[in-house]
Amino acid sequence: MRAWRSLPSPVAQPPCPFSADRLTHDHTPALEAERRRVAARGGVVVRGRVAGKLAVTRSLGSRPFRPAVSAAPEVASVGLEAGDEFVVLASDGLWGVLGDQEAVRVGGRRVGEVQVPPP
Repeated sequence: MRAWRSLPSPVAQPPCPFSADRLTHDHTPALEAERRRVAARGGVVVRGRVAGKLAVTRSLGSRPFRPAVSAAPEVASVGLEAGDEFVVLASDGLWGVLGDQEAVRVGGRRVGEVQVPPP
């Protein structure tokens, strides 16, 4: 997800000068394409989880669920734009408790606090 400066949102409490732009999607059994991929690799989705236990469909450390759960990440190449301020790179642990705009609000608090040395 990238964030850019925008006018304060009327729904943000307190107002946040950044807006979120999601660059990927969550790899969970909630997505039809991920459910099909799990099934095609011999897995099952039960109660919204792989084998009734795992909440994600791609994972580096879930060997007991392979081959249904893939360790292959989704990779995207997105160019930065002039107004981009920062990028939020996170896993399901963060996205399970924060929404996109909330994550940008938290990250936006740090913008200006971190001093980046010139190249």
